[in-house]
Amino acid sequence: MSSIRDTLSDILDSQAFHKLEPFKKSTVWSKFDGDERKLLARLLVMQGASQLAEGKQEALESFATANQISSNDPEVLFQQGAILSSYRGNIRCLTLASQALNQALAQAPSLGKGWVLRAQVLIDIALFEHDPSYFAEACTCFEQALLFIDNLADPSFTREGILWQWGFCLASLGRISGEPIDFFQAIDKYKQAYVLGCHDEKFYNDFGNSLADLGSILDKEEYFKEALAMFNRAVRQNPDDFEGWFNQAC
Repeated sequence: MSSIRDTLSDILDSQAFHKLEPFKKSTVWSKFDGDERKLLARLLVMQGASQLAEGKQEALESFATANQISSNDPEVLFQQGAILSSYRGNIRCLTLASQALNQALAQAPSLGKGWVLRAQVLIDIALFEHDPSYFAEACTCFEQALLFIDNLADPSFTREGILWQWGFCLASLGRISGEPIDFFQAIDKYKQAYVLGCHDEKFYNDFGNSLADLGSILDKEEYFKEALAMFNRAVRQNPDDFEGWFNQAC
């Protein structure tokens, strides 16, 4: 007779999530040991991701059950936040992602990747709602993320990447506020990111757009010249970069 762990491992390998139904009852999973609960919670998050992709409301039930089984484990909450945040055009998903990440960070304040992802989610919400308060909150998250950058083993989270996103956040805030200070702060973050190794064409375009926006506000040609230099770097980095060529023309 196979063990609970073997059965759950088989479900993991086969992705046959419908077989999880008998395990969702608290009378069943309450008898599991810690590792079995962790595996079951992981499977339920995966099931929720699959259901969400199919547009099924049951996804939220799967996530809620995973939280109950794992006692709101921060990593489980983070994974839910990551899944929900991928639906960038859906404000409900973004709001739920922010809530899940907020719960995770309340329990694990040193979860650096949680601060980065929550900042990204807040930027998406701010752009969706056209509400500058979310940009301000995102800036606080980036500040926290840099405090725990050394804890981030994931290579997709880097200091220069965080500074780039922080710069984009501040520039987006400036486009709503119209305040030069927001662009000055954004440009400072971009400069720090550049020194640390950001040389992507998308980065150069973001940096250049911030310089051009500041030039428009202050009516100073020097910022337009700096912006053009960034757009030139973008197309040198990638001659097929349409955005860079378009920005040059503008």
